[in-house]
Amino acid sequence: MFSNGVVITGGTFIQDNSSTRPGKGFKFLKEAVASSAFYDSGERFDPPKCHPNTRVAVIERITDWIAGKIDTDTLILWLYGPAGAGKSAIAQTIAELCHEHGLLLATFFFSRTDPSRNNVKSLIATLTYALVSSIPPTRPLIEQVIEGDPLIFKRSLETQFTNLVLEPLGHLFESGLFKQTNFPPVVIVDGLDECIDQAAQRATVEAFARTTRRYGLPLKFLVASRPEQIIISTFKSSPVHALAFHLPLTNEYQPDDDIRTFLLDKFEEIKRTHPLGTSIPSSWPSYDEVFQLIAKSSGQFIYASIVIRFTSSLRHHPCERLKIILGLRPPRRDLPFVELDALYTQILSSSEDVGTLLKILSVAIVLTGMLGETYDLRPPRIEKVLQLEEGSLQLLLGDISSLVDWDDSETRVKFHHASCPDFLSDRQRSQNLYTDASLAHAELARWSLRAWKDPDIDRDEILHIVDYFHTYCQFAAATPELMQDLWDLPASAWITSMAKIDSELSLHPLWYLPPPTSKYSFAYLFISGVFSETNQLYDHHLALVDRYMINLAQDSVGLNSLALFLLLGTGRLNASSDWHGKVLRRNRNHDFTEQVVTLTYDGKADTFRDALTRIFFIPQDDLLWERETINMLHSRFSKYWNAGVSVADPVHTPPTGYEEFLFDFFNDARQPENIRFDNNRYAQLAMICLQYLSCRSIKEHAMDLAEDKPRPSLLGAQGMAQVAYDWC
Repeated sequence: MFSNGVVITGGTFIQDNSSTRPGKGFKFLKEAVASSAFYDSGERFDPPKCHPNTRVAVIERITDWIAGKIDTDTLILWLYGPAGAGKSAIAQTIAELCHEHGLLLATFFFSRTDPSRNNVKSLIATLTYALVSSIPPTRPLIEQVIEGDPLIFKRSLETQFTNLVLEPLGHLFESGLFKQTNFPPVVIVDGLDECIDQAAQRATVEAFARTTRRYGLPLKFLVASRPEQIIISTFKSSPVHALAFHLPLTNEYQPDDDIRTFLLDKFEEIKRTHPLGTSIPSSWPSYDEVFQLIAKSSGQFIYASIVIRFTSSLRHHPCERLKIILGLRPPRRDLPFVELDALYTQILSSSEDVGTLLKILSVAIVLTGMLGETYDLRPPRIEKVLQLEEGSLQLLLGDISSLVDWDDSETRVKFHHASCPDFLSDRQRSQNLYTDASLAHAELARWSLRAWKDPDIDRDEILHIVDYFHTYCQFAAATPELMQDLWDLPASAWITSMAKIDSELSLHPLWYLPPPTSKYSFAYLFISGVFSETNQLYDHHLALVDRYMINLAQDSVGLNSLALFLLLGTGRLNASSDWHGKVLRRNRNHDFTEQVVTLTYDGKADTFRDALTRIFFIPQDDLLWERETINMLHSRFSKYWNAGVSVADPVHTPPTGYEEFLFDFFNDARQPENIRFDNNRYAQLAMICLQYLSCRSIKEHAMDLAEDKPRPSLLGAQGMAQVAYDWC
């Protein structure tokens, strides 16, 4: 390759330039270089670098790798982390340290916003120029290559890197030059994800790995990037995987401690140097304020850096600027997070399906906000909510892996940045990327409705739905799709689904009907949240509930017993209702139950038992007509009639207001005649009371009551007479 015009003798280079114009090759090289990509470029004025006494553990890990103390078989160190994690600052600091110790060979800092370094067209040329600067004896060798092939910079990355970097270095190693002088092995490429061509991102890493291994040179490549999907795939592929050392910026390196150090040092500097520093309290900022800033940083330095830049403005008071950051005061004209918002906008807009991606993130924000970090928010669950194809969520999240953390289908979706949900939820900041929480609640409500119809639904999902479905509806947008789904939901589907977890909740199915004061009530849904004014929807479902109740009561011939229980228990007895209710509650015992069974018994105990089972929450197996069972019934009914009872025994105690619902239902003139509590029914009940007065054995009970004997009747003769009078 270097036979024409170049002689290598024991480390001495002699070049014959008689056949070419001097400097022509180097001129071509300079024209192909992106000078702004150098670590010390003037165009990167004040580049980010690590604050003193921060990132100590990460830097030590990298320098140990460079020194060959760890992972000696690898030639590429991949430093990766979320957007804003401080990768560029670490890369800059390592570059400066390597230069200081004579270990730096070349650098290239990508930038998406700089046309000269947001692609790989100038990558190898820039590395080559740095190589010439670091090892001047490579210049004649490189010039000869360029002059021999003026279009070398149009070749593939692998060809360029081989001909312009590896072969010249290989010749110098063979000449023994580096036996006399130290070889600087470190090549730093930062922001690989900022290269706009994803195929070129892969080609860059593969070129470094394949060619360097083939030539066996002691080069060390530090590649820093976000963990974008194409780059993750590249570092998992052969031959890169075996040659790479992965260094993720995780909590293992205690970023919160570093951010605290950075913030406290910078706030002290502001108090010391700001023109208004003398007016800043010595206790500023407070411990709680610093804690909030650290929490919002989520281990990412970009947030903390923005806070300091915004707060330290010489044209504003630092204390007031910090209040804007913390949301304690609205901004006037300056928006504190413009830089961060631009970063989020750029990353999110790069997705191939931004609309679906925003739906995914909106659901994740809502569920995390409601249920916290412990909720099982795996991709398959979100796919069910949004009716996405299996695996599609992971493909979409792969576009924004620098903002969202997930590894596989078994890992919950989690934001790297606490400030990202803030951005998405603020219409002023996110604009066309705004995620409307009400639409997410609507999707979650629709998912809940679909789940009720799924015979194979997971028990945990049903439990979740029971607890949160009404919340979803309360905050949901009344989208046409949701309203139609709500209209189509039958009461029977609700009750069937609730029965699946009856053993978990210990609730009778009638719990899920009215009254609407219970969150488990079917009717509660249609008078809550945005649906409170949807009268048509409420009336539609109230009719479904009526139909369900009619089916329960249609064949029961023990409705006289039901009426007596209901009317006495609710105190719905006209003028004397309050008196009857007080007497009833004061004199609860098994005699009342026994008397009702006796007085209303029509020879069909099974039908009466059925009425109690369906309407009064009493399990069939418990309804055996022995004296002990009547005592048991009394104890349960005493709970039922007790005013203001708390639902300590939800199987056998109806929900609050249930008696009123039953009374209104059975007294509704629109109900079928055979179940309606009409004048004929009340006449029958009046006759029952008259039978009571004429029954010798029951009269004796009344006499016992008058003589203060220990077996009192519930109401006594006077009470029953008053009841008969009222009903007549």
